[in-house]
Amino acid sequence: MRGLNAKGQTIVNNAKYILRGYEDIDKKLASLGAKIKLVDR
Repeated sequence: MRGLNAKGQTIVNNAKYILRGYEDIDKKLASLGAKIKLVDR
């Protein structure tokens, strides 16, 4: 994911597919320094 290295904010649409395919991806990205916020729209 390039968003982890990008400046500013990165928005991922349809994250449900990512969350479904990768176990604990939000926790793993957070351990790398990502600030994760899941929002249901």
